[in-house]
Amino acid sequence: MIKLTQDTRPDDVVDFEKPETLGDVRAWSYSALKVYEECPYRTYISRVKGVKEPSGAAADRGTEIHQYAEDYVNGTMGEMHDSLHKFKDEFEELRALYIDAKVELEGEWGFDLDWAPVGWMQKELGLASNSMHSYKKTTRLPE
Repeated sequence: MIKLTQDTRPDDVVDFEKPETLGDVRAWSYSALKVYEECPYRTYISRVKGVKEPSGAAADRGTEIHQYAEDYVNGTMGEMHDSLHKFKDEFEELRALYIDAKVELEGEWGFDLDWAPVGWMQKELGLASNSMHSYKKTTRLPE
């Protein structure tokens, strides 16, 4: 019979030593990780040295739409913006769930290097997530 499972996970790190600190990059997101994988030097220049990259029209528009979505769901914006109408039913559902306290916007969760919960801005913070209904994920590293 052919064995269909493995004895160990291929991504399991056996001899991992927990670092004292997590480096110079203070915040990570999925897109930041992808940039690092493509070009570590680009990450160094933008995330460590603080050199801002110009954003394009599409990125600016995405940021604008994200803000419309957040403002509509949390009730800051009374009428749904035209750019959200393609997903009208979903945004109305999110708004109702937000009113019922069943979703949160921009929730922030922080963890130390031992995965114990800590506040978002505490110095002991090792990893953190910033999320809009499990949509946007960010990691902030300790100072």
